[in-house]
Amino acid sequence: MLEGDLTTTRDAERINALGVPVVQLLTEGGCHLNATHVQQALGQVSLDELDLLIIENVGNPICPANFDLGEHLRIAVLSVAEGHDKPSKSPLLFKNAQLVVLTKCDLLPYVDFDPDIAQADLHRINRTAELIRTDIKTGQGFDQLAEWMRGNAVRPACEEPAAESGA
Repeated sequence: MLEGDLTTTRDAERINALGVPVVQLLTEGGCHLNATHVQQALGQVSLDELDLLIIENVGNPICPANFDLGEHLRIAVLSVAEGHDKPSKSPLLFKNAQLVVLTKCDLLPYVDFDPDIAQADLHRINRTAELIRTDIKTGQGFDQLAEWMRGNAVRPACEEPAAESGA
């Protein structure tokens, strides 16, 4: 995993504690990662040993959406605490996402967030984006998220088998 952050290594430390290989990318105050950050980090990763590489960009929902990091798929994260109008307020992030993960659904009884409005707004901007609702307290959505990632992981094209010569 490539973990982007402004100045701290805290998220990378938490990820590493779970046994997940992680490379920390610090933007030193910048609001997004760029392709140069990713290229430099890839020198620290053994790509042949990976099935999946996740790049977590810096948390700002506006700036990162403007930069292609060479990703095959884009997953946007939307917290119910942010408001159901976030897709309209940050449309580029959601326009280019194949998946939106709606987080903190356990807080729905306590916040002014309507998942149906958020989903309708999302599909107005991006008709093909899928939405998965997650709840850390119950575990809702995490199996579905894992299955989506397994089913959508981009694999290198296999080489054509060498033609056998007939004698």
